[in-house]
Amino acid sequence: MRKPIIDDTKPYDSYETYDGSKPNRKNIRANVILMLVIMLFCSVFVIVALVMYLGDKKREKICTEKLTAVVCENRPRKSSDSDSVTYQPIFEYVYNDHKYITGSKTASSPAEFSVGEEVELYIDPDDPTTIYVPSEKTSFWICCLFGGIGGTGMLISLIILLVTIKNRNKPEEELVEMQYY
Repeated sequence: MRKPIIDDTKPYDSYETYDGSKPNRKNIRANVILMLVIMLFCSVFVIVALVMYLGDKKREKICTEKLTAVVCENRPRKSSDSDSVTYQPIFEYVYNDHKYITGSKTASSPAEFSVGEEVELYIDPDDPTTIYVPSEKTSFWICCLFGGIGGTGMLISLIILLVTIKNRNKPEEELVEMQYY
């Protein structure tokens, strides 16, 4: 193994001041705070997805009476901030000799069901206007979208946060160069 040649003509500077720079604590603190704020923001997306999912599971659990309903209308819903239109299916069904007309909790574009289509759904026997439609997938995709956005944002922020914390004491560059002959 060759020994390094050390140039004794240069005065020795300490490692921290060799290149004149030290780790910038203010930038590191700002990065940590920014990543924590982003993680908090992304957690809102995850919470919304979780609440929607749990609401669907609760409705699925309490709606135990299976019926066949007919889609009597796809009610258009115009968004207030754009020109997009979504369609909310309106179901018509009979339970205990009473006719019920109930709208779905979700809307989609294009319409998920066509008018006149027969759809199997479940109702709550205590409140026949509360329905659960197993073939309706809009709510599932919204949960996936919100959960995916929030989870991905949180994961990326966490990785950046961990790397920032791990490298907080290192100078920006390693300037120690040794020549071997």
